[in-house]
Amino acid sequence: MRTIFMGTPEFAVPTLQALVDAAHEVVCVYTQPPRPGGRRGKELTKTPVHQRGSDLGIEVRHPKSLKSAEEQEAFAALKADVTSGSAPLQVTFDGSDSVAAQDTSIVEWVFKFGDGNSRTVTTAGAAAAVVYTYTTPGTFRPSLTVTDSAGGTDTTEAAAVKVADASGNVPEEVAPARSGGGSLGWLVLLPLMGAALRRRRVR
Repeated sequence: MRTIFMGTPEFAVPTLQALVDAAHEVVCVYTQPPRPGGRRGKELTKTPVHQRGSDLGIEVRHPKSLKSAEEQEAFAALKADVTSGSAPLQVTFDGSDSVAAQDTSIVEWVFKFGDGNSRTVTTAGAAAAVVYTYTTPGTFRPSLTVTDSAGGTDTTEAAAVKVADASGNVPEEVAPARSGGGSLGWLVLLPLMGAALRRRRVR
């Protein structure tokens, strides 16, 4: 998942490291600006999160505020993945990168949105842009099932999509979609500005 990390103190460092270790794409770290430290306070000291971000090769930003239009535009330009929002919440799924087993091809993609609705497409082009709008507040767990030309199928789940009501509250998670028995494969959910549901069929 493409994400932005915000933190400053030492106890936030393990969380940043865990995101990187889990293969999430941390595109930027936001933290407090360096402050005077060292002998006689003449040296600027980076925050623990700043230091770890730099060590990991991640861009680090430390604006005094995010309230300015310029900083908000810079933040939005990072295009981090969003997994929640208020209803109605539009999500675009992309299953076109699914990979079939050897000597087969994928002939069907079934997107289940976790709220009882689903959509079936039969071409990779159509699977690249399946748009769905969640109109009811709740916590939903979408899934993708692919079927190959040999009749094999495999299912995987995405991270929960959380849809808030007008008060900003998110109801408890609904019953998640059931996952198939494939041993390999992966799926990433990126709501709003683009999404990816990817599955590898293994025979």
